[in-house]
Amino acid sequence: GASGACGVLIAQLARIAGCRVIGFAGGPANCARLEDEFGIDAAIDYRAPDMAARLAVACPGGIDFFSDGVGGDVSAAVLPLMKPGAGWYHHGNLTDYDRMIPGQPLPRNNGFLTPELRALCKERGLRPSFFVVFDHYCRRVEAEAALRDHLQAGRLKAPATVLEGIEALPAALVNGASGKFGKLNVRLRGAAE
Repeated sequence: GASGACGVLIAQLARIAGCRVIGFAGGPANCARLEDEFGIDAAIDYRAPDMAARLAVACPGGIDFFSDGVGGDVSAAVLPLMKPGAGWYHHGNLTDYDRMIPGQPLPRNNGFLTPELRALCKERGLRPSFFVVFDHYCRRVEAEAALRDHLQAGRLKAPATVLEGIEALPAALVNGASGKFGKLNVRLRGAAE
């Protein structure tokens, strides 16, 4: 999800670090925006029926690192292209959020890790590291300073989509990320307005 709140920042930070960056977004417009405005090397439309084939073309030498905030079909397409011992940070399952039912667990491993993908992960030594921000809280001030410097220098952009009014809140909570770009906010009008 390179067009989401975290993904767009992760993609840009990887580019700043000198990586070749391939990102996923929903729809041709968001993919074009990632490439044209944010300097992503290639953007793959996760809604395209040939998404996995497009990813394989964009990554002919394999994948060294995967920042996984999506799960589902995207993860299932990425894993076979990952090099042995490649890095894999897992920090979300966007594809499952709208399918969650209170009081019921998600499918084991979010349903995308088939027996074949499990075997491939074992063979290549692919293990997700679950990124939790509080594991790195002691470096928060350092991270804030680096992000501020990148923002002020114009190397990093923090886009946002703002929806207006309390009536927009249900749509933002249920499939709110669909078609939006960057951080999704709902601006509530106060009683004083």
